[in-house]
Amino acid sequence: MTSCLSMQLGSATFIVFTFLQIFKKLIKRKSGYRLPPGPKPLPIIGNFFDLPPNDGPEFLHWIKHKELYGPISSINVMGQTLVIFHDRDAAHAVMNQKG
Repeated sequence: MTSCLSMQLGSATFIVFTFLQIFKKLIKRKSGYRLPPGPKPLPIIGNFFDLPPNDGPEFLHWIKHKELYGPISSINVMGQTLVIFHDRDAAHAVMNQKG
């Protein structure tokens, strides 16, 4: 009886989580804002593995990222979108825009 109940609870949790993820994606598509280029995120964890490794200088990782995606890029980590400015001029251009 207990294993049947826990299996039902697990299935219900999975179904609710799946619907929430689908709903979240549908809302993001309707927002109308285009994000800067960046690596394609994995489901749930996003670009977690695209973050800098712990064993080397962090700036070298972001220089490679700039070469791949340009002066402004974006990554998604655990549902949180981060916009990265690799260039001072690009940051000033965005901050000085009116609107």
